[in-house]
Amino acid sequence: MKPIYAILFVATLVWACNNIEDAGPAGKETFVKFYHGPYSYTGVEIESIPDGFAILGNLTVADDSVVATLIRTDKSGNPIEEPSYYPGCTAKALHALIDDLGQLTGYVILGDSIKIDPNANKVGNIEVYKTRILRVNASGAIQAEKIYGDNLQDTSRVLVDFKGNTLTTNADGEIIVLGNYREDLSRPEKSFVVGLDLNLTQNWYKSYDLIDAGQTDYNYVNSRSIHAKGVNLIWATSILKNSGEFADSYLAIPVVEQQSTFRNFSQMGETSSQLFLARDIKPSTITGYGVVGTRGSTDGSNANVFFARVDAAGNFVDESTRYFDGVLSPQREEVTFDQSESQDAGEAIAATPDGGFILAGTTKIGSNSTDIFLIKVDYDGNVIWTKILGGSGEETVSSVICDSDGNLIISGTNNLEGLSSIFLMKTDSEGELKK
Repeated sequence: MKPIYAILFVATLVWACNNIEDAGPAGKETFVKFYHGPYSYTGVEIESIPDGFAILGNLTVADDSVVATLIRTDKSGNPIEEPSYYPGCTAKALHALIDDLGQLTGYVILGDSIKIDPNANKVGNIEVYKTRILRVNASGAIQAEKIYGDNLQDTSRVLVDFKGNTLTTNADGEIIVLGNYREDLSRPEKSFVVGLDLNLTQNWYKSYDLIDAGQTDYNYVNSRSIHAKGVNLIWATSILKNSGEFADSYLAIPVVEQQSTFRNFSQMGETSSQLFLARDIKPSTITGYGVVGTRGSTDGSNANVFFARVDAAGNFVDESTRYFDGVLSPQREEVTFDQSESQDAGEAIAATPDGGFILAGTTKIGSNSTDIFLIKVDYDGNVIWTKILGGSGEETVSSVICDSDGNLIISGTNNLEGLSSIFLMKTDSEGELKK
């Protein structure tokens, strides 16, 4: 897609957002908003900002090009400015920059720039990824840009793929970016962490290689969150080995000192065979962290949502591990990892003011469409309530946040007859849709 065409196209979508409650997972008189147009939008992440929300998504246009999209709304979900568009960037993560006075100064957007060349002289160069980092002001205008990736003109070798995962800021105001890179299709994906100043000038860079631990066939599959605590960084990851149509993985919590090596690397599931995927990790309002993701068979079937608590040092608290199924969990309190009557996925997690967590994901029961699956657990992982929200089309969750009153704000994608839109909904602390 040519950039000029992108600008002309997206201008027709500026106010294509409206409230179509009867087309989504709620009836009228509830807080459910949809952001859509003649082509598909998909939700990526939501951030709470002063007086509203910022929603990061992707727009797929006529020639299948992807345009990262930033939508800013008031507290009722109504757009307050025209969306901002970033052609040639597939959005992966968003971080709002708030100053000491609580004022929004801008955003950092992480994404991938992908070049596809079916005629490349090397298989590894048919699809090449670069990590793209944008700092934009409060109105979405680009102020600085940083790219990690190979020179695409050097076709004499296989080019290195760089893929962004997530980002945050530390106490010193540095922008911390977590990503993956692969030097060759025959080699595993490694992780990298980089520290940047607000001008996106690199302060430091560190890579992490599983080959050093003797795991030559395993890849890092990182979560959608990374956290800075003092001089340490912590995130959740899956250590995954692909074997044709099967994938075997276990979980790990890397704790590293900035610019240095691991301080801790707690593991779970390393002695068993399954597909274990860590999708999100968030700090508790008490201490430590909560982790959510998916556990299923190595072929992806029999999948359940899982929860695990991690202590402040990054160690899994074994007795906190829980599993949730869209059919069984609403009927009884405990579900074991091998009990599955629906296909479930854990996608996002948020801490609640009472010390517990909200787990947000999806469930697919039989031949029904995919619905939103919400689970409230206490600090130890005991289930408080479960809620399934669904409507026309397929819903998937990308983010959940919890406000000081315990209300939940959930964002994701609704796909109806092949056309997708971003949704934003609000529930009370019990998962009931709010006005």
